Amino acid sequence: MALLFDTGLFSIIGLDSEIEVGSKLYWYVANTTTPTDTYTTPALNVANTNPVLADADGRFPEIWLAPGDYKYVLTAPGGSPADPLNTVDNFNVPDTPPSFDPDLNAFLAGSEPLPIAKGGTASTSAVNALVALGAFPLAGGTVTGNIIRSTKGVHHYWETAAMNNGGWFITPAADPDPTTLPGQVWAKY
Repeated sequence: MALLFDTGLFSIIGLDSEIEVGSKLYWYVANTTTPTDTYTTPALNVANTNPVLADADGRFPEIWLAPGDYKYVLTAPGGSPADPLNTVDNFNVPDTPPSFDPDLNAFLAGSEPLPIAKGGTASTSAVNALVALGAFPLAGGTVTGNIIRSTKGVHHYWETAAMNNGGWFITPAADPDPTTLPGQVWAKY
């Protein structure tokens, strides 16, 4: 299984906030100074140069790694491994992808709640999970403070089982509260 080390999303920035064009990333066998290959594709059939060079945006190209243990050394454009900006040794790429607990896979697929014993709330919806975590009262009580959803608008809903009645009222600021039943919402303008 190949691992994508760098997707080219991040630029190397110098101490004076300048883009470090031509920064170098040297690759070695772990715990040695023996150079090793990295690749341009997940098929691991086209080797990168060693060192891999950052482009005009200070970004490295895709760096694909075969399973094994690596050491990499990041240097400035004019630097060398003897004067590194950063060195990481024993960087491991496993032979197999990580495995997940079947309960977690089902939860991530949206087909099952995550059991409490596995760190979940045993809830099948975000609302029920928030209630299970104590964010909202099950019945009665109040929620105080501001709930803000930036730039995406507001979506209102209620479940019939949780409310006796539901309704929205938008009234002028001077009008009295028109709500009389649980589940009704009143907004002034």
